[in-house]
Amino acid sequence: MSDRARLAVYDHSIHASTRLLVMLAIANAANDAQVAWPGIDEVARNARISERQAQNVMIALEASGELYRSLGGGRRNTTRHLICCGLDEERIAQALATWLDVKSEEACRIAAKCIAKMQAAKAAPAEETPVAETPANDAPPAPPKEERPKSELKSESKPDGKPRQRDPLFDAVAVVSVMNPALCGSRIAKAANALRKVDATPAQVSEFRTWWLSDNWRASNTPVPSPEQILANWEKARQGVAQKPANSTPPAQKQSVAERVIGRRMGALGYERAQ
Repeated sequence: MSDRARLAVYDHSIHASTRLLVMLAIANAANDAQVAWPGIDEVARNARISERQAQNVMIALEASGELYRSLGGGRRNTTRHLICCGLDEERIAQALATWLDVKSEEACRIAAKCIAKMQAAKAAPAEETPVAETPANDAPPAPPKEERPKSELKSESKPDGKPRQRDPLFDAVAVVSVMNPALCGSRIAKAANALRKVDATPAQVSEFRTWWLSDNWRASNTPVPSPEQILANWEKARQGVAQKPANSTPPAQKQSVAERVIGRRMGALGYERAQ
């Protein structure tokens, strides 16, 4: 497992949301050459989506040129993935020939095709932007409407017209699990309601991440817990937190790879880092 592939996805991928999560799930298993061979079940589990959805997302990623797959035939012939983000044409061709057993001439052709796809995908948003037309009567154009985040629009009011209050426990679960409430609101709400029944506080939920990353295996394999994992390990985490001396101060440590991945993923979703 190499941090190079993850950083390449963060720095060079044009995708967001589910496609970005799938790219990160593949990058999490990649080597220094940005080649990985995770199973579809592993990718779907780490991206928190179904296997069918993961397959559809990979097809879209291939169309953008950021991902190339060498499909395996059967159980023993594993599908190998090459993350093309951040690689030039020469390095893509070298990785294809070395790790995916592609002949040199074919590797050069595939590398050039991937580079062309990525360049076209980056230029597509600018080309599709419509140009505003000038009114026939030379009247000044109407000022653009102020766009507001969907989260504000949803939390403005209830059906009875009264302002809707935010749930700090819901927000704490969303931050710790690094999930978008607009996509996974039901899972976050279910976990928040269950934690509320055991008198959990938002501060305790935030402390759960510290306990979760205290185990080296979890920190390297599953650095971000899901809402279901928070519930399943809640009592164990509370016992672990309670065993720590009240006045002890942990020594300063360098930021781990898992913490850097969590920080980048939280920044992509607009979350502040939990204390």
